[in-house]
Amino acid sequence: MLYINEKKRFFIVALITVIGILIALTMHKYQDHIETARINAAYTRLLELQAPAVEYAMSNQAWPTKVEELGFTAAELEYPEHKYSIDVYDNGVIAAHVGNDKADEKQYIVLSPQVIEGDIEWACFGDKIKVKYLPLECQE
Repeated sequence: MLYINEKKRFFIVALITVIGILIALTMHKYQDHIETARINAAYTRLLELQAPAVEYAMSNQAWPTKVEELGFTAAELEYPEHKYSIDVYDNGVIAAHVGNDKADEKQYIVLSPQVIEGDIEWACFGDKIKVKYLPLECQE
């Protein structure tokens, strides 16, 4: 029969407790990292649509209002494995629907074009997304 004295038993319980806490903290950070990576993947894909949107605007003197005007089908811009989809909205706005918040409101990462002194500049921001998940360029 194996005998463990009280001090050793306390040490083992304390060690297991500390390990459990460390695992819990690590899992939370890991989940944050996964969410940040997913949102960044959507942002990267949005950036790839900027050039076609500008090209369309220059050729047509109007902003695109649907993905087909950029040469894509809606199905080509759906990424179920990463849980986001991209669409084009009024005034050339390109956005990725990346999920819903706890209140079941849609969350987006958005690129919005603006013409400033003849140049096109893009503003990036999140709509109902925690700032910590957004790319640095979109946190301002």
